[in-house]
Amino acid sequence: MMKDIWDKHLSRPLDEMPSAGNLDDALKGVFIDGKWYLVIDVIEHISGSFSYKSIESDFNEVLEEERSAYRIVDGEAVPVTDEIELEAIEEGMEKTRKYEGVREHLEQALAHFSDEKDPDYRNSVKESISAAESMAQIVIEDEEASLGQALSKMEQEHGLSGALKASFSSLYGYTSDQEGIRHALSEKSDVSFAFAKFMLINCTAFVNYLIDEYEAD
Repeated sequence: MMKDIWDKHLSRPLDEMPSAGNLDDALKGVFIDGKWYLVIDVIEHISGSFSYKSIESDFNEVLEEERSAYRIVDGEAVPVTDEIELEAIEEGMEKTRKYEGVREHLEQALAHFSDEKDPDYRNSVKESISAAESMAQIVIEDEEASLGQALSKMEQEHGLSGALKASFSSLYGYTSDQEGIRHALSEKSDVSFAFAKFMLINCTAFVNYLIDEYEAD
């Protein structure tokens, strides 16, 4: 892990890598004098290098104390500080461990959204809505259904609220119409941070709802 930090985050030659004690001093220099995004990069890398959750809690406690705009979720540095929003994302990442396709979409949405140097908000939106669609397909047991089709079937066969169906159908239609969010992703768009955040949180919350509501059926 320290070798990766020296090589990838400090961009220093490996043959100049110091002993462990001196490397600690170099790493401390990043936190004291380095650019903010380098600090976040290192925290993110360390978080992703461990399999236990307590290190994320430790980092997040300090990030909150220092009033950072970032929190660590599933090894990613996420620019979200509202605790309720963070809980929704964390819950989604945990609950979808058994749904590989859904989790992969959420992971990609989070990665695109959280990239400190070059965030890709349009692809984040695409992956967020794809996660909701994938979970809906699982509920109705139809991998070919669009989100709109899945919502209609859930309303008819599972008692999905008409208001909830209408709201997500409208959101799905909106993302399909806006600058090819779900299509032709090689081109840039002006999808905003606020909208990408809105979609990530709401689609994750919808996935959580579907798991809670229908998993027991």
